[in-house]
Amino acid sequence: MAKPKTVKKIADEAVQAAEHAVVAVSRQVKFNVAEYPVSMYVSRFKDDTTDRYFVPEYQRNLA
Repeated sequence: MAKPKTVKKIADEAVQAAEHAVVAVSRQVKFNVAEYPVSMYVSRFKDDTTDRYFVPEYQRNLA
């Protein structure tokens, strides 16, 4: 027979303190995400030898 799980109730004061701590360090961030088709990127480069798309070393795992 399985043991019943015990649920700990967190005190209201602890919840309020945690919520205030989050509000104190939070900030609003605004950004736009635009996804373009690959054909748009390709059309920006006339040929592969002179118009190269540079990817910094730190971002190469993402590309």
